[in-house]
Amino acid sequence: MQHFLFRRFLWALLACALLCCQTGPACFAADTGLEKTDSVSWLSYETALSRAKTENKKIFLYFYTDRCPYCKVMNTKTLKDDRVIELLNNQFLCAKVNLDKSPSLGAIYPVSGVPTSWFLESSGKKIGGRPGYSPPEMFLDMLKLIVDEKYK
Repeated sequence: MQHFLFRRFLWALLACALLCCQTGPACFAADTGLEKTDSVSWLSYETALSRAKTENKKIFLYFYTDRCPYCKVMNTKTLKDDRVIELLNNQFLCAKVNLDKSPSLGAIYPVSGVPTSWFLESSGKKIGGRPGYSPPEMFLDMLKLIVDEKYK
């Protein structure tokens, strides 16, 4: 148990350090000429699953709780980054799942803590999940790997 807590502490410390280093022009999206929106287009879990099959898009599941401090950082930093928003809205169907209100989904997709990001094929088959806060650059790299199917 102590080893687990120590690892969680180290991850939290790393996330904090990365968060403090997120400054400068790299945080701003380049002008792509596309119409931009200021938020991710969130769907319900059920809607994302049903639409993914017909639209042939992968699914991004974002597990959070209202009381989680790292979820708030993920919401204000990563999920508000213009580049992240553009990639998620264009390439994925996104579902935001409050683990307090839908704990059964946390059992289907092993969620040991929040925030947790899960990715699914358009068929609903699990690609993989990542626990914890991801800074925008790291999250973008992960999204590109999923879009380019480099996980296969």
